[in-house]
Amino acid sequence: MSSVGNKEIQELPITDARQALQGRAAGVDVTQAGSKPGSAPQVRIRGRRSFNASNEPLYVIDGIPTVGGIEDINPQDITSMEVLKDASATAIYGSRGSNGVVLITTKRGNVGKTVVSFDSYYGSNKELGRIEVFDGPAFAEYKRESRRATGNYPEGPATPEADAKIFEPIELEGIASGRSIDYPAGLMQTGNIQSHQIGVSGGSEKTTFFISANYFKDVGVIINQDFTRYTFRVNLDHAITSKIKVGTSTLFTRSDRNGENFNPLGGALAENPLGKPYDDDGNLIFLPTSDGLRTNPFAEIVPGAQVDETRRYRAFTSFYGNWDIAKGLTYRVVFGLI
Repeated sequence: MSSVGNKEIQELPITDARQALQGRAAGVDVTQAGSKPGSAPQVRIRGRRSFNASNEPLYVIDGIPTVGGIEDINPQDITSMEVLKDASATAIYGSRGSNGVVLITTKRGNVGKTVVSFDSYYGSNKELGRIEVFDGPAFAEYKRESRRATGNYPEGPATPEADAKIFEPIELEGIASGRSIDYPAGLMQTGNIQSHQIGVSGGSEKTTFFISANYFKDVGVIINQDFTRYTFRVNLDHAITSKIKVGTSTLFTRSDRNGENFNPLGGALAENPLGKPYDDDGNLIFLPTSDGLRTNPFAEIVPGAQVDETRRYRAFTSFYGNWDIAKGLTYRVVFGLI
């Protein structure tokens, strides 16, 4: 069994709790499927075990097995994550644990004075690098050289007469004015990531509680891509007698994701840098050149032009009862709604 504690989870500004397992649990491969905000990482325990079925491990949250990912769980609410591998997983959970099991335990209240905590961070996102593309003069020379190779452009220095035969008017205007449009750069921005959480915990000998509320937002480096999550959690434990204890774990979450299927970079990388994306008055030109297949990538980031929004609500509630029958013998029942 591999274990990751709350300290390790809070060291990094992570979107998904599964990211905390990356590089910390032996035999567990965590890979990020994409760089878009809200993208869920992929977890593989001891490699792939099926060609057609799911290879995702089973997630057990406070004793309740859950189907699907845990992207709605606030990482700040997690006390520990244990990974069961090999025979230990199937011995307890049967065939459902064939891909491994991740046990998630959320924070509970402690006996003592009420403690109010606040955690907040803010950071910026930037791309690691960009694919180099031709600027205007380099693209013009590349086009000339391609025609020289087929005998359709004279050898030697470029001349206005020869250029007029292979370039369209808007390209000639771009060459004359030294225009060079970097379309990928125009689609990118400096993103940011922030999280703000308040928690209240405490209790008496009979009843303990933990309550938290969290606001998380991740704005991507590509315009129109962002992810926002709101979570509210209540964990209660009550001792009816010295031998009987009951409790509940309740989570309400809402997440908003923009731009899940939005990716304008592919078209921007193939755009002609000599084109004219805006007219002299600053109005967007839908076709920067006469090529009808090459539309203006900047048209895709105009507010309202691309609507790709996903809003998700989720409630996760579980109840448990614990009966200490005799020394060394305990009966526990758990019921959950997910």
